[in-house]
Amino acid sequence: MSAYLVNQDTINLLASAALDPMWRGHGAHTSGVSVYAETGHLKCHTREARDLVRPDGWSKRFEVFEATYSDGDTLARELAAANYFSMIARYPKEHDLATMYEYAAGHSFQRISAAEATRLDVLGAINCYRYQSCEAGDEYDRLWGRFCQALERRVVSELPGVGWEYKRPESAPVSIFELSQKGK
Repeated sequence: MSAYLVNQDTINLLASAALDPMWRGHGAHTSGVSVYAETGHLKCHTREARDLVRPDGWSKRFEVFEATYSDGDTLARELAAANYFSMIARYPKEHDLATMYEYAAGHSFQRISAAEATRLDVLGAINCYRYQSCEAGDEYDRLWGRFCQALERRVVSELPGVGWEYKRPESAPVSIFELSQKGK
């Protein structure tokens, strides 16, 4: 594999799609994104911990990272740092932590509106960002990985025509065998 630093627009698009209510589907009334993970599984500074308790008594403690529109710079810098950390993992002789912090600090959030990009652009940006940030092997226990998962689920659910389950149309053939049987 390889790793490279994604451009500022890619990071801004991810942050914009997560934070800006204009990117949200029907009934959007708040801005922000929440990333949940089991306690001890999220390696970032979470804002709080919550207990999820169901009526049947099942409970689990979650760490929660919540970002609102005013946190755009923080989120953009966190994403930039994770992307750079992947560069360190892939090319340790050329990159170091001091440079990563300097690089991340140089990022400032610039909103990208829903008129400037589509939800498909967001999904493409997620795929690009994930690929370029995965060299450290920490996608499932770092904020950036959980963030990408949460954003991807939300964007996919907002695409036109996306439903919860699929039901084959009655007239559609199921298999080649069925097609051959219909021809007899």
